[in-house]
Parts: sequence; structure tokens; C-alpha cells
Amino acid sequence: MNEMESQKELLLTYEQTLTHKDSIVANITNAIHKQKERNELMKAFTLWKIRHSDEKREGFSSKLARRHYKHSLKSRAWGAWRSVIESKWKQRVEKACQAKAQDVCVKLTEDYESRLETATSELEMGAD
Repeated sequence: MNEMESQKELLLTYEQTLTHKDSIVANITNAIHKQKERNELMKAFTLWKIRHSDEKREGFSSKLARRHYKHSLKSRAWGAWRSVIESKWKQRVEKACQAKAQDVCVKLTEDYESRLETATSELEMGAD
């Protein structure tokens, strides 16, 4: 009887040990599952964060490219307009200068012709 009692106690101790080991294994398994879920969530969050930053960077790059394109168009348009204005201005200045030069030449010619006539008439009077 004593031996049976001791065997029962030993069995009870083994059962308690096994129950304790099962609970430890269950706790470890739970912890591993939680860690795995946490890792998956971190992976998903990291992927989202990378995607979000890529989208932000792409949006900024697109905006910058549009601004550069518009600026270059404005520069080209400004350059073309300025070139046209400068060429027209040069033509007007050339025409004005040419007209002024012609006026000066005409006046000089008239002045020299009148001087020549006076000199000629003085010569003719002096020769007479």
C-alpha cells in the first residue's frame, strides 16, 4: 500500500511537472507567435513607410521637373521675344541713323555747293 501511495505521489508529481512543462511550452509558443506577428507588422509598416517615402520623393521630383520645364519654356519665350525686340530696335536705330546721316550729307552738300557758288561768283567778279 505504501508503495502504491508513493507511486501515486510520484505520478501526481510527474503530472504536475508535465502540466508545468506544458504551460511553459504554451507560453513560449504564444511568445513566439506574438513575436512573429510583431515582426510581420513591422515588416508591413516598413514596406508602407518605404512606399510612402518613395511616393513623396516621386511627387517632389515631378513637381520640380514641372517647375524646371515651365521655367525653361519661359526662358526660351523670353529669349525669343527679346531677340525679336532687339532686332526691330536695331532696324529702327539703323534707319534713324541712316536718315540722319543722309540729312547731314544733304545739308553738307548744300552748304558746300553754296560756298562753291559764292567762291565761283567771287572768282568771276575778281576776274572781271
